[in-house]
Amino acid sequence: MLYINTQTEKSQITNTYNVIRYKEMKIFWLNSDKKNSINDNDKMKLINKRRKEKGQKSLFEYKMNDTIQVKLKKGVFNVNYIE
Repeated sequence: MLYINTQTEKSQITNTYNVIRYKEMKIFWLNSDKKNSINDNDKMKLINKRRKEKGQKSLFEYKMNDTIQVKLKKGVFNVNYIE
């Protein structure tokens, strides 16, 4: 079902995230007020890859409480995904 979700894009959305970073403890995640935080390494690497392809600053260069926007696609089952 998730495969079908990604093959049938309905719309594109942009979410705003706050960077949570504690270098000493090796903690890094993207926090959102909408309970859609991103803390999965693979997703963050994919976001970083897409940013580099567009000539944007690396995700991992941001500091604590910096704000970034991430474009997501919403599939037919209303599940957001990063392409």
